[in-house]
Amino acid sequence: MKNKEQAPRLTSRAKAEIQNLLNELSIKELTNTTVDALCEEMVARVSALVSVKEDDHQPIDEELLQTYDFLIDFIIAHEDDLDFLSKLFYE
Repeated sequence: MKNKEQAPRLTSRAKAEIQNLLNELSIKELTNTTVDALCEEMVARVSALVSVKEDDHQPIDEELLQTYDFLIDFIIAHEDDLDFLSKLFYE
């Protein structure tokens, strides 16, 4: 597992995005199953965002893509410590 020094990189936008996703997916508690569902949803959103923007020839929100990429990597790196993730995401 990577160290937890990445936690400060959890920007306000990243925290807002993850909290919105948790609410949209009705995830009240992080478990192995809900973490998997959360990551799958973020991957799907990244794919959809890129596809729609490319099809419409519009610029892609690079900050949002970087936010999702960071969140996915961060969650996967810390998925063995659900208490740590819960404290970060449900504060």
